[in-house]
Amino acid sequence: MKLSPDGSPFSFSLAVSTGTIGINNTKGSLFSVFLQEQAEDQEKYFHIPGEYEKADIAAYLIHMGAKYFLGKLYAEEVHIAFFSSEGATLPENVDEVFGEVDILVFEKSPEGISDSEAKKMLEKIDPRIVVFSKDSLDFAKKSGFVVEAVETLSFTRVSLPMEKTEFYVMG
Repeated sequence: MKLSPDGSPFSFSLAVSTGTIGINNTKGSLFSVFLQEQAEDQEKYFHIPGEYEKADIAAYLIHMGAKYFLGKLYAEEVHIAFFSSEGATLPENVDEVFGEVDILVFEKSPEGISDSEAKKMLEKIDPRIVVFSKDSLDFAKKSGFVVEAVETLSFTRVSLPMEKTEFYVMG
């Protein structure tokens, strides 16, 4: 699988063996998941909380507060979550809401959860990989995370780190 930035501040494409899925939070405050080939056809976006499946990828959208949805994908045995803190409110059981997360794509917005809440959230979720958006690099550095800049991230279930969380910045 290959995760790549897709132009906008919090837009990504995920290429898997059966196709490419687009993920973004750029259409107003809606989080969208769509087949990349359908990027222009907004009627085919998933943007209402619920469970969906396309191109052998299971997608879950969960309402997390005033403006935001948590987007979770399951593809090729890897759990990927997309979360922007803008306008989000975190529930007490944040680890249960996120569930198992192998890769967390994270955007830390100044308008939303605090730095300390964000850091606690990352510790509770304990993903194998965290991919920060470029806008989150200052937060990552202030929080003491050692971050590597990458243009894309290629991975498989077996290539995920086992012992320590790895941190990247992309976008």
